[in-house]
Amino acid sequence: MKLETVRTWYDGKYGCLCKLVVGISILSCFALSLNTAKIGKAIGHISLVEIAILTLLAVARNAVGAIRFRILSAIIRKIPFVEILKQYFVASLFNNFLPTSLGGDGVRFVMASDCGLSKSEAGVLILLERVIGFYALVTISMTSALFWSPPPNVFTLVIWLFVLYSGLMTILFFDVFGLARRTTNRHLEALRVAFARCQRKHVALTATFALSLLYQFISVSVSYYVATAIGVKLSITVFLTFVPLVWCFTMIPISLGGIGLREVSFAYLFSLVGIPKEDSLIVSLATYLTLVISGTIGAVFLLFGTKKDNG
Repeated sequence: MKLETVRTWYDGKYGCLCKLVVGISILSCFALSLNTAKIGKAIGHISLVEIAILTLLAVARNAVGAIRFRILSAIIRKIPFVEILKQYFVASLFNNFLPTSLGGDGVRFVMASDCGLSKSEAGVLILLERVIGFYALVTISMTSALFWSPPPNVFTLVIWLFVLYSGLMTILFFDVFGLARRTTNRHLEALRVAFARCQRKHVALTATFALSLLYQFISVSVSYYVATAIGVKLSITVFLTFVPLVWCFTMIPISLGGIGLREVSFAYLFSLVGIPKEDSLIVSLATYLTLVISGTIGAVFLLFGTKKDNG
């Protein structure tokens, strides 16, 4: 069987169904080991005020992301902030239903192309944003791990992620092996040109990284806020170390929207510092709730945009 055939099946309806089954199976097995009464009691501590604050955090996170992409895209073409913000919310909607937390990038690629960017430019910009954002994620995890004593296996994983990704960033942005200069394939030429334009804009790339740190910090703050609301007493440095690892695990493309992987990752990592699985599940679900809220706003944007286009 050809690789392309496997990929088509994996991305098709049967592949998505398979991922959904895998995700639900993982979550179901995990749920069987939980104390439902304890979960109900923990949920009782979350009020409408907390949900409102989670909504504000979700909006703030996307606003920071939109500013970040506006700065990055301005290297090639200026896109209105409101349009980019709309793209973020719509992408959140699709992230809830597509494999891994990367699914919405495809939607943003199409929407960015509609804003005057070529396909190669849109692809390069979104890829750069994702790469820089992920590096900010592992940087936060690595830096915070230096301020407490995480379990040795976790600390080793954090170090490896940081070292490997630092090496990748060095190769990517400084073209250590001269791969971009040697590219002669006409199909890759447009990508090479678009990337070369971005590669020279150090101020814009530095600003993108700084805003990525803020973006990821807000993401971690969501989990920390929920944990505090249900009575979990842990330093925020623990969350700054663990939550980035959770996001790394949810990028593994074996379930839809990271279902199951996110919950099990939260439970495993926080159990290492004595947090019950029930509390970890609440933190995980409330963290996911911000994505649902963001996606709901995205659905409104999508409907509004559709009506506008049809009008």
